[in-house]
Amino acid sequence: MSSSILLLSSFAIPCFAWTLPCFVLIGLYAALPTEYTFTRQIFIALYDIWIGVSSATAISVFPFIDHRYRKAAARVPVVRLLLPPGYRKVAPVKIKSEREIEKDKVDTTDVYFNLLSIDLATLKRSVPAV
Repeated sequence: MSSSILLLSSFAIPCFAWTLPCFVLIGLYAALPTEYTFTRQIFIALYDIWIGVSSATAISVFPFIDHRYRKAAARVPVVRLLLPPGYRKVAPVKIKSEREIEKDKVDTTDVYFNLLSIDLATLKRSVPAV
């Protein structure tokens, strides 16, 4: 299996299991007759609470799922305190000077227009003349 499929399954399966109570609560709300107003409101209140809890939990657990997320999350000081010691070291971020930024803008623009001209040339060859 490819690494992207493994990565997707590493957080998709727990997310599905974690959101299952939401579907159960909303299903119970929809299944109950309207005469049970108080019980239905309790189910909706529990649904709202569970959405908040699951959102906060998903955000806080996400950096611990895969090492690539841990490395990216280590740049956030609060998350860095929660990570294992091996992931607390952060490589310094290189700040570009104005000259490098200007040069990079020109290079990026040139690449964009070069690719656009290649695509347009390919399109002209593939479209039959009318």
